[in-house]
Amino acid sequence: MMKRILLMKRGAVSAAIARSLRRLERESIALVHSEAEEGVHVEAADEIFVAKLTSDGSLDLRDLIARSKEAGIDAIHPGTAPLVGDEELRALAEEAGIAYLGPSGDGSVLLSNEEALKERLGALDLRVDASAANERARVIHVVVLSDHHGHLYALPEIEKSLARDGEIFIEEAPSADLIFRADGEALRYYLQDIAIRAVAALELRGIVTVESVILPDGKITITGFTLGLPSSSRLIEMIAPVDLVELQLRIAENEALSDELEMLGTTGHAMAAHLRLVQESDLGRPASEVRFPPAPHRRIRFEPTLLPGGAATRDDGMRLATIVSYAPIRHQSLLQLDRFVAELEFAPLQTTKRSIRELLSNEAFRAGLYDLSTAPRTLSREV
Repeated sequence: MMKRILLMKRGAVSAAIARSLRRLERESIALVHSEAEEGVHVEAADEIFVAKLTSDGSLDLRDLIARSKEAGIDAIHPGTAPLVGDEELRALAEEAGIAYLGPSGDGSVLLSNEEALKERLGALDLRVDASAANERARVIHVVVLSDHHGHLYALPEIEKSLARDGEIFIEEAPSADLIFRADGEALRYYLQDIAIRAVAALELRGIVTVESVILPDGKITITGFTLGLPSSSRLIEMIAPVDLVELQLRIAENEALSDELEMLGTTGHAMAAHLRLVQESDLGRPASEVRFPPAPHRRIRFEPTLLPGGAATRDDGMRLATIVSYAPIRHQSLLQLDRFVAELEFAPLQTTKRSIRELLSNEAFRAGLYDLSTAPRTLSREV
């Protein structure tokens, strides 16, 4: 059993993982650059691990692994996105007998070769095209769990169509498109089916997010894959009785996942807003006044990226907070999210609060009739 886990990423992502590990009675160790370092990841973790840097400012991976072994660390968690030097770190960790909690599988090398990927999945009549999305497309992600015993399970889908220039403002689960269209349930099963078949064909293990688009003509195309713990895990966990960090650990510990995941029931609707800085120049500037309303238990998850009085850092990019709202029905979840965002303040920092509220009040979004063109058409260019 993996008891002591080193968190490679900093910021809110690692803080959320640390909280999950505490619920699972496992120890989390935050990677820091100095003993005086502060941050939400440090506050959430059980202890810290001071990294040694090379002359060019990068992590000294060999030193990291050697000292991790001495510190009794059982596993390394890379967070929710690939790390620089990921393969080297995995190889060094496995050589030292330390588990690496990222995805694995021979097919992972195909993910960077679109032609080879198309050939492998085309044999199964699965369309793959990274550039398939047009402005009227709906973006749907399906998370697949793949253990080492041949079991694959698809989790509830997440819709990420409310975006501009690659920046997602609001996402929701389940998909509004699949809720309101007559063939929505059939499309949901089809999206899950192609996701499972694609992961099986690529022989990937762990947690894999299959990214697809539904085009205006109804065709569905896979546009990409993301390996590892998804950034949208909070949404899934609000509507389904799962903890993705727990499932990731169970897969890594070679445990067979339960067939109950195949009949996983969902309830209600979850919607997440990502509040960001508008100006990059505000990075490093303290938020002298942080105000937010009470977060009702099991209704709102508020995850700020900075401590009260602290400064925004590059650990979470330009993101200041993620707010997830849950309610029995979609409209109720939307209104609850809007009320919470309305009372948020990170003074004197300029944030995307106005943009989020504009989108939440957009008629097409409220009716579930939005697509990739909605955010660009709704928001002014200066926000």
